[in-house]
Amino acid sequence: MRILITGAAARIGRAVAQELARHGAKHILIHYRGSQAPARALARELLGLGSARATPVRADLENFSDVEALGRQVLRLEPELNAVVFNAAVYYKTPFGKVSRRDWDRHFDVNLKSAFFLAQKLAPALKKNSPAGMGFIADWSGVKTYPDYLPYCLSKTGA
Repeated sequence: MRILITGAAARIGRAVAQELARHGAKHILIHYRGSQAPARALARELLGLGSARATPVRADLENFSDVEALGRQVLRLEPELNAVVFNAAVYYKTPFGKVSRRDWDRHFDVNLKSAFFLAQKLAPALKKNSPAGMGFIADWSGVKTYPDYLPYCLSKTGA
């Protein structure tokens, strides 16, 4: 398996990467935004867990040009890509009545828009390298919203 995991430097993304390495993933691309040191440390760890190759890749998913560049970089680094886990997310308190346009845009850009456009960019390679697949990490907030986290809940519902 040759896989990109967004938001892989910490928490759930890190655990997914570790588990895939234990199961012999050939190449894990570790997306991060600001966690360069943890991403590099994870890359070294994954080699010890069984992955043949682990590569940190940086992109700010709030920035559309970074999303496009990430897609190109992933295809250049791993032309045989056959899986993507969309894990990266923005999550912070945004009480109704106090949600700014910036809060709204940030949640949707990172949690939904970047995943859609990155999926669209990577889909032809995945189709060519079948069997392949994409997974989207969501949570139950789309079914039972958290009142103080509405932009997050709505953006994760779309994924």
